[in-house]
This record gives sequence, structure tokens and C-alpha cells, in this order.
Amino acid sequence: MQACIGLITENVLAIAVQVDSKTDAITLHFSLSSQSSDFEEDVDDIKFKLDQFLQGKFQIDVQIYEGLPDENWVGRSWRLIYLRNPRLWASERLED
Repeated sequence: MQACIGLITENVLAIAVQVDSKTDAITLHFSLSSQSSDFEEDVDDIKFKLDQFLQGKFQIDVQIYEGLPDENWVGRSWRLIYLRNPRLWASERLED
């Protein structure tokens, strides 16, 4: 979570972490109200900081989902490390 400090913007609805100890891989799952090029840069920064913290011992992958972090979001099955207040979701304008 420390790698995300200052990089969670208003379009980030949720972040989940999936760890696969068999392959030494970590997948960061993001649920977004909308995607932007600025967010892609933020993801690169998060991956870099996390890789430094983990001393390069894990492969870090990212899955980005544009939509609410409901049961349709695959990240919902994994460890949630950030969840925006659900009361604010109603104000999001998401298109199917």
C-alpha cells in the first residue's frame, strides 16, 4: 500500500492484490471509473516502488478494469488494499 501513497486518484475505485507463490508473481488489480494516460504513469510508478520494496523477488503484473468493483471485477476475489467509499460510487458515470 505504501507504493500507492499519493498516487491514488479520484478515478481509482479499488485496488486488490493477488499473490501466486508458485510463480513468484504479484498481480495488482485496479478498478477504475475511467482510465487516463496519467494513470498509466502512476501504475508504472507503483510497480517501480513495489519492485524496489520487494527487492526484485517477484514479477509484478497489473490488471486494469474500467467499472465498479462489484462481483464482476476479478479483483474482488483477492485481498483488497483500497476501497473507495461505496456511497461515492453512485456519483460515478460508468458506461457499460
